[in-house]
Amino acid sequence: MVNDKLIGSQLGSYILVELLGHGAFGSVYLGKHFLLEHKQPVAIKVLNTTLNTQEEIDRFFQEAVILDKLTHPNILPVVDANLYEGYPFFVAEYAPGGSLRDLLDTFDGAPMPLMDAMHILNQVGQALQHAHDLDIVHRDLKPANILFNADGNALLADFGIAIQVQKNTPRR
Repeated sequence: MVNDKLIGSQLGSYILVELLGHGAFGSVYLGKHFLLEHKQPVAIKVLNTTLNTQEEIDRFFQEAVILDKLTHPNILPVVDANLYEGYPFFVAEYAPGGSLRDLLDTFDGAPMPLMDAMHILNQVGQALQHAHDLDIVHRDLKPANILFNADGNALLADFGIAIQVQKNTPRR
């Protein structure tokens, strides 16, 4: 897998301890603070390739900036964003409950109980409404991008291809 060589490495204040997943653009690791052992574990998204231009760096950090604006109980909070030894990364709260994709797979094709589905949809709907209120469109809503925190609450994640919509003001 891409970036497996990073396991055991330190990025900023965090040691990468386990690969949680990877996609076309980045890998996500479980991270622990290198010094403060009582800090909660975090998820660290690291870009798979080096960034060669300022435009590429800006595009990567756009996700962290967007997430930082999106403070909401049902949106995965960003903790930090930085470049370390050529690796652009950002740090988010770790969601130990896995993804909606993982949960759906446990039903083996059977439907999810209606009340559970409604609860998740309500939380995701509130997160999307909050983002839309800030003129931000997610653009990659799928079960793998809906995570669950330790309390079982849904967290909308992966705003990497989100855009901030520029509203046209009416002319007189």
